[in-house]
Amino acid sequence: LGGVKGFLDHSIALSLKDTKSASARDGEVIVVTCDGSKVFSEVKINGSTQKYPQQQAEDFVKNLLQARAKFPACPA
Repeated sequence: LGGVKGFLDHSIALSLKDTKSASARDGEVIVVTCDGSKVFSEVKINGSTQKYPQQQAEDFVKNLLQARAKFPACPA
């Protein structure tokens, strides 16, 4: 719970329209924007990289990609 509170206190907003891809690797969620920037990659809270159980990370990515599919693709 402490990690979640810390994450929420330091959250960022990202438009789904600006999301190019997302993946989960070893419990880490990695989101890539249309311009190629990695978001959430190596997010650190209290000096530790934030990781989740792999299945939860994969479920988050699956839901994010389903929501993202409702918008046009990134401009070429």
